[in-house]
Amino acid sequence: AAPAAPAAPAAPAKPEATPAAKPTEAPAEKHDDAPEATDAPEATDAPAVTDAPAAPTEKPAASQSTKPSTSQKAPVSKPTEEPVSEPTEEPAPAETAKPVQLDVPEVSISVTAAGGIKVTWDKIDDAPLYMVYYRENGGSWHRIGTTAATSYTRAASKLTSGKTYEFTVRCVDKDKTTMLSGYEASNSLKYLATPEVTIAKASNGGIKVTWNKIAGASRYLVYYRENGGSWHKIGTTTAVSYTRAAKALKSGVNYQFTVRCVMNDKKTVLSGYEASNSLKYTK
Repeated sequence: AAPAAPAAPAAPAKPEATPAAKPTEAPAEKHDDAPEATDAPEATDAPAVTDAPAAPTEKPAASQSTKPSTSQKAPVSKPTEEPVSEPTEEPAPAETAKPVQLDVPEVSISVTAAGGIKVTWDKIDDAPLYMVYYRENGGSWHRIGTTAATSYTRAASKLTSGKTYEFTVRCVDKDKTTMLSGYEASNSLKYLATPEVTIAKASNGGIKVTWNKIAGASRYLVYYRENGGSWHKIGTTTAVSYTRAAKALKSGVNYQFTVRCVMNDKKTVLSGYEASNSLKYTK
């Protein structure tokens, strides 16, 4: 007889829908073959945290190991590997040698006939050039220029009446900058303007000479000349006029007079002079 047909397998039960379990909440399935959780190595068997490499914060910052900070310049290494020569071990350069010092020129000044100031000094051996300076009323020195001569005249047009002038001179090399001597100030001189003089026949038969008063002048020195010849000194006066007596004059002679400002010593002239008009004297 045929074997009985096997019973139909029961339909599998339909699993009920359950909410998804969160990973942290799902219990681990236990399998008989799986080792117990206790068989896993304990946390204490793991290497201690202190055995781990040092934290990254202990490493030098990348900005310090690669590029220097823009706000701070990288230190410049000093050339310590090569010895530095001492300056004294090298011969001094020729240009640092001191120039030869020459004697100081002795300077004197006086007023010229034309009203300028003439500066003179003694000749210094081996001096290529001389540098001339001046100052007014004891102020700062001003450079005028250089000359190979031993005199210099400052024109009246560059002088101011009433001011006191001093001059000095220094020896200087051909480059006009390297000084070869010291300096000493000249005598001081109060410069005064040249008086303007006119003459006319006096009422007493002589010749009367008159001129304008010069500020700062205490005395005047009077001169005369005949027929354009040499000047002759008459004398000094504190007035601004002088009369030449008739007895001291010659008939038919052309006379001229002039006046210069002078110090109280009656010798040191402080101004130039200009000749007066010419007058042919007749008795």
